[in-house]
Amino acid sequence: MKNTVFGLFFGIILTAGLISISSAISKSEPSINEREMTASEIETKSKLKQMQEDLRVKRLDYQSLENKYEQLKGENEVTKESLGEYFHIVSNAINGEKDYKYEIIKDENKNIPNTTVVFAEEYKGLSENMDLQKLYLLRLVNQLNDVKSSRIEFWSSKEHAISYVSGDFEQDGSEGWTGMNSRFGLLIRDGNYQHLSYILSPHERDEINFGMYKREGTPKDEEIKATVDNIKQNVKGGLTKQQLIKLYGEVYEVVNDGGDLFESLNASDEYWSYSFHKTYYYSPKDPLYVVDTEGLRNRYVGANLFIGWKNDKVSFYSITYVLGMNNDVHFYALNSDGSIIEKIVKD
Repeated sequence: MKNTVFGLFFGIILTAGLISISSAISKSEPSINEREMTASEIETKSKLKQMQEDLRVKRLDYQSLENKYEQLKGENEVTKESLGEYFHIVSNAINGEKDYKYEIIKDENKNIPNTTVVFAEEYKGLSENMDLQKLYLLRLVNQLNDVKSSRIEFWSSKEHAISYVSGDFEQDGSEGWTGMNSRFGLLIRDGNYQHLSYILSPHERDEINFGMYKREGTPKDEEIKATVDNIKQNVKGGLTKQQLIKLYGEVYEVVNDGGDLFESLNASDEYWSYSFHKTYYYSPKDPLYVVDTEGLRNRYVGANLFIGWKNDKVSFYSITYVLGMNNDVHFYALNSDGSIIEKIVKD
């Protein structure tokens, strides 16, 4: 009995020891199946991470598309408004359904002879569409048939228009008085011709060149030479503004030199520019005190007269003109000290 109990006890101890050893071996050396599960889990985690990254990118793409949609939706609304405004202005320009509001700031002024300055407040409310703005200008011009001035200037700022008429302004920018940016239109009547300009800036304009505003023909040498000879013969130092206007009319531009001529020999109180023999109302890219070689060589214009005034009398003048088969640009100047310069302008 004793031996039986002892054997049983010994068997239990031996079995427990074997189980303990087996468990230790199991912990230190995973089975093949367990190693495969670990690799599978790693792969699954990697795929899950990639899916999460893909989802993040898709969300960003979706947000971008949603933002683009909102942007296009807004642009579409603006387009609808512009189209509505376009149809309204086109219809009004053609049918004259209503008159636009305007105010004549000045009819006659010794500073700007035979010029009418018009303030048109509604211009500022137009969209930034050049075609609409031109149509608005055309309609506004049609409303001013009773105004007989040689020049009609259109302004979007009443304050700037008043300052311009009174001469009460100073240079406050690199190109002179910034108030000139408020002028958006200019009608010039020259005999049987009318020239209408849509003004983008003091030195840039777009000519309306159709119908009654269109001019044809290219200036010939004999016509240009006759004009130049006439200027040389008649324009002298001391000539008054009214005498010059009597000679060549009121179709001239008041030139803002931006201070560039202030230190020169021919620095003056004021500058005017006349253009002769234009194929159409050409507008040079550069300021009017710069020789317009492009316009002359292409015979968009035959000759330009630039005048400096001191105490309302001619202080000096220069003529630039084109002649010959090679379209050479000639320069002639009578300086304020009486000296004369003549040359052919080179590139």
